[in-house]
Amino acid sequence: MRFYKIINPQLRILIRLQILLLILSLLSIDLANAQGKYTVFGRVIVEDGNLEGTSISLFKDAERAETQEVDRNGKFEYKLEFGHEYVLSFSKNGFVTKKVSISTYVPDEILQRDSQFPPFKFKVSLFPAYEGIDLSVFDQPMGMITYDPELDDFDYDKEYDSQIRDAIRKASEEANRRAEEEKARRLAMEQSYKTAIQKGDVAYRSKKYQVSLDAYQQALGIKPKEPYPQTQITKVEQLLAEQIRLENEQQALDEKYTVLITQADGSMNTQDYATAKSIYQEASGIKPGEAYPKTQIEKIEGILAEQARLAAEQQALDEKYTGLIAQADDSMNAQNYASAKSTYQEASGLKPVEAYPKAQIEKIEEILAEQARLAAEQQALDEKYTGLIAQADDSMNAQDYASAKSTYQEASGLKPAEAY
Repeated sequence: MRFYKIINPQLRILIRLQILLLILSLLSIDLANAQGKYTVFGRVIVEDGNLEGTSISLFKDAERAETQEVDRNGKFEYKLEFGHEYVLSFSKNGFVTKKVSISTYVPDEILQRDSQFPPFKFKVSLFPAYEGIDLSVFDQPMGMITYDPELDDFDYDKEYDSQIRDAIRKASEEANRRAEEEKARRLAMEQSYKTAIQKGDVAYRSKKYQVSLDAYQQALGIKPKEPYPQTQITKVEQLLAEQIRLENEQQALDEKYTVLITQADGSMNTQDYATAKSIYQEASGIKPGEAYPKTQIEKIEGILAEQARLAAEQQALDEKYTGLIAQADDSMNAQNYASAKSTYQEASGLKPVEAYPKAQIEKIEEILAEQARLAAEQQALDEKYTGLIAQADDSMNAQDYASAKSTYQEASGLKPAEAY
């Protein structure tokens, strides 16, 4: 049953003859060289991993014959000489090493009759070497391939297989259980990683840098070898450093602004408007968006404008007052008391608190009162004098000379300067 396990002997012989005639006619030299070789081939599978770093070591009669890396497709093929004990060892770092024993011992009479056997194909699956699992069963071959006289072909040694099958099954089941646990752990870790990355990315886009930094650090703790969270951490740390620098600058700016506003308000309260305006302008330059210093500057400009208007009015008032005082003084000096008094009164109306025009008015009123008194006395004197002269003239006309003389003497006493 060599050719793919065909059981019918007649059909097997017929096929053998056909193959033999074909080989002899086309590859007689290769046939001679191929005799004494037995082909095994198959494929290596790495569970929960890739084939990178997977190797196959061929041992011939307990001596290492060769070691080779497994191709990317995982396939392998070996042509083994008859009459030897071979072991194929399949290994990868971090995974359980598996071995397959192949005995190419075949009776000479069989080989002389026919040394062409169908290739033997098998698959080897490597799984991670989880801690805590008894893997000692894999120190021995997981299978033995030997020549079976009943089949007249190579097959697994059933007795060996029955001895080791249960131990391999238990180890495989435990490995599968651990693989499922590991898979679940990896899935949970992957989900935690994705959640942390998503949280970090959302916070990063929202410029919540401390939240994003914590999330990226959490992701990096889950997958320390992933470059993305480390790259993002570097970016966020730079942004946070810049943010702190800007916050420090802003704090210094705020403090300076507050000091300037306090100084300006103090100058404003003491009505030092020029100084206050200058400081408010400096504060507004620091924070152009703040309305308060601009409002205060506008208020100061209004006050200064009003002060300028009042100053101009005061200057005009002062000039008019000064002119009236000068005019009144001139009239006073010219003894034009009525005009002087009127002008002094007008000046006093402009500046009611000024004492000078009031004092001058009082002085004029005293002069005018004295003039009125003297005028009244003079009028009385004149009237008495006139009366005495008339009386004396009457006495003179009446030739009462003594009486006339006496009366003329009295009148002359009133006005000694009068010649009459």
